[in-house]
Amino acid sequence: MVPAIHVLVPAYDEAENLPHLFARLLPVLEALGRPWELLLVDDGSTDGTGPLARELGRGYPVSVVRHDTNRGPGAAFVTGFRALLDRA
Repeated sequence: MVPAIHVLVPAYDEAENLPHLFARLLPVLEALGRPWELLLVDDGSTDGTGPLARELGRGYPVSVVRHDTNRGPGAAFVTGFRALLDRA
């Protein structure tokens, strides 16, 4: 099913905050009753942000794209938008 809602999250060293984000965001998205996907762009994190996001998103339409180095939030958004457009 094609997602009707796309959520793009740029993240840099956010492992400490991801459990809170996922605990609040995933139930809201599920309650909408429409297909959705969450794409997290790990912007070169060194604290395990990407692997943790994959773990927390297991069983949900959650994807993680990773930059090898920190490029800043603007570049993370560009990467995320490109990834979403490539899927369309």
